[in-house]
Amino acid sequence: MQTDYHEKARLIREESTSIIASLHAEGLSRKEITDILVADHGVPQSSAYRFYSAFISQQEEEPWGNPALNTTRTKAIQALERLLEDAENRDDKTEIKEISSIILKAIKR
Repeated sequence: MQTDYHEKARLIREESTSIIASLHAEGLSRKEITDILVADHGVPQSSAYRFYSAFISQQEEEPWGNPALNTTRTKAIQALERLLEDAENRDDKTEIKEISSIILKAIKR
């Protein structure tokens, strides 16, 4: 009996997480996502918020796993690299140091 309950809870959590990921990718707000889970999928409101919070926490722990964030970060670093190259061509030591520092910080995140 316990195994069935835990299995059902796991399936609900996995399905909810999949739905959250899809809706989050569409740009819906936390409230919109949890309202959809509650109204359309019968997930209790407290569970919907808990599942959403867990999803967001996981996204924050693995930012490079997020394709949109990865693309944005990559483009930002590429832009900084172009600025660095320009500063090197002008032999501007101060700007080279500043931009290099920003690039290193961006890469570490």
